[in-house]
Amino acid sequence: MIWGALHGLALALHKLWMDISGTKGTEAKGFRRFLGQLLTFHFVCFCWIYFRATDLGQVNKMLYQIGFSFQASVIGAVLLGYKEVFLLMLLGFVVHWIPRRHKDHLADYFVQIPDLAKAFVIAVVVLLLFQARSAAIQPFIYFQF
Repeated sequence: MIWGALHGLALALHKLWMDISGTKGTEAKGFRRFLGQLLTFHFVCFCWIYFRATDLGQVNKMLYQIGFSFQASVIGAVLLGYKEVFLLMLLGFVVHWIPRRHKDHLADYFVQIPDLAKAFVIAVVVLLLFQARSAAIQPFIYFQF
């Protein structure tokens, strides 16, 4: 419920800001767009704490660890242990920031290549995703409710 309330509050504040600032119906560009994406991403990630936690005690523990138990010495071990996952995330960020016209050009090129080449590209993507997945079976999150 807290997760939903936080998202609802954020949407209401966004709509209010759009009305107050006079930016309703306009598309953000440049730094304003980047800042909006950065804030939205971090807000959503923060809210996932409430969605994933089993109770508020667990939320408090997570927030305490985020705020007061940060250990920079383990960053290297985490990066090495999950290098495939982080590389896949980096690829996602790079693809996200490629200008739309380049993505459209690449999509047009992909449509025009032979089917065998398409199958090869898809197989490589599937292999990369398979390599980055977790070893443990992850239950569908909505089954917990």
